Amino acid sequence: MKKTLNKRRWLSMLGMIVLVTGCQQEPTKLITSENTGQTTETAAKPSPTPPVTPNQETEKEPTSEPIPVSSPNTTVPTNQPVEEQRKEPLSPYQVLNKIREIEKVKGGTYQGEWKEDEYTFHLPDKDGDGRNARYYERSTHHVKVLGKDGLKDFYHLFDPATYPQTTLEAKSIQVNPETRQKMDKIEQKLYTNEDIFHAEWSPNFQAVAYYKGTTEEGQAYIWKVGNDSPSPIKEAVIDRYFFTWSPDSEYLLLDTGTSRHRGGQIYQVANDKMSEPFSYISQFHFSPDSRWAAFSLSSGRVAKEKYGMEDEDTEDIWLYDLATMKQKKLLQADDHTDYFPLEWKSETELLYWKKDYQKNTEEELTLTIPQR
Repeated sequence: MKKTLNKRRWLSMLGMIVLVTGCQQEPTKLITSENTGQTTETAAKPSPTPPVTPNQETEKEPTSEPIPVSSPNTTVPTNQPVEEQRKEPLSPYQVLNKIREIEKVKGGTYQGEWKEDEYTFHLPDKDGDGRNARYYERSTHHVKVLGKDGLKDFYHLFDPATYPQTTLEAKSIQVNPETRQKMDKIEQKLYTNEDIFHAEWSPNFQAVAYYKGTTEEGQAYIWKVGNDSPSPIKEAVIDRYFFTWSPDSEYLLLDTGTSRHRGGQIYQVANDKMSEPFSYISQFHFSPDSRWAAFSLSSGRVAKEKYGMEDEDTEDIWLYDLATMKQKKLLQADDHTDYFPLEWKSETELLYWKKDYQKNTEEELTLTIPQR
């Protein structure tokens, strides 16, 4: 009898425990309900979060998935800077790679910090010889371009809403992955220095020319792909440079000047040989086969019709032999006629401009270059 009573008491207590436990589990459903707007700190088996409607506010558990840049949750008010958390200044290398990504171009070079707080870059165009300049303002992250009335904002480096919808028609750059990787290693080292100016890759992407110094003077260098460090270009007597490569990448023009009157030297890359300095006017045109270059030079004859112009002398056309580093006159101007090379139509045909000031006529003519 006593054993039976104890058994009943034990069963009764067990039932109470089950009942209390069941009552404690029921509020969990209410707490996780979306209608309450509350969440519990722990739950053994949380129910799935129901779909969110635009008028509902819910708190979700942390997720490892990154929020897309264009997500509304990352939108910054217009009166606050985008990516305010970015405190460290960007190197020219970082900026150029971001510009390449945004504008979907390959190539491009860093041209230097020509004014305080501004990096200048050149992007390639489909013709290969144009200058698509980008000006990056370091303090604001704005990328600017040159418009009719001066510099204007193009886009913000970290605000996708401002990115251009159309991409640049860039020249196709054919570089194998191994070479591209080696070029990138050079750029990582080179474009971290703010005293680098006018970097220019050779057409075969095997070397980059640049000068290191200030906006007023510096030393010219060439850095060949595969080398751990650059080499100075010896015997360069000019103190500030722009660089133009021959089509075959064997010759490099070191150019200087601030007007139509230029000074230059030719550097032979393969044998590390430098020419004597020479003068020319405005442009220096390499032939397609890299055997010649054409340029104009003052004739020493004054044209009275040019009185008041920047150049009152008429101009001859000269031919530069790249192999021998010698030059000769192709067309002799008189005291009322200008000659000026325009472009090479072929390896032996040079298109040039003729202006007769007495007759007030202009012509475009072709000159055939005799073979060596």
